[in-house]
Amino acid sequence: MSYFLHLYIIIIIYILLSLGLNLLIGYTGLVSLCHAAFFGLGAYTSTLLMMKVGLPFIVALPSCILITALFSLLLSLPSIKLRGDFFVLTTFAFQIIFYDIIYNWSSLTGGSIGIMGIPRPSFWGMEIIKIHHYVLLATVFCLIAIAL
Repeated sequence: MSYFLHLYIIIIIYILLSLGLNLLIGYTGLVSLCHAAFFGLGAYTSTLLMMKVGLPFIVALPSCILITALFSLLLSLPSIKLRGDFFVLTTFAFQIIFYDIIYNWSSLTGGSIGIMGIPRPSFWGMEIIKIHHYVLLATVFCLIAIAL
């Protein structure tokens, strides 16, 4: 049963990713190849804010959204005038640069191994431990994203 719940959580994460990609490609027609870089930037930012800075999940989550949005703005300012293949190549270059930084900065990101011991999210002292709680959390975030 936990396998199917885990699979459900992964599906919810991909739904969230596809919602963001639909905004970019579906409504603007701009093909971006750095969507995974922004996903990874948000994930690494929230994890590092919780582990290195000691912020609780409820503070790290909006912080990582803000930081990812700022990086997106920094990338979009020079590339907004580009169209077609040049825009795609710019976003692809950002994806490759981000991947190389994450993969090679082992002291911060763990390199190819990744970060071990990521703290569990907690809300007002309640730590999310069981997979059923993760299912609920993922579903709530997905419904909020769909509503927005």
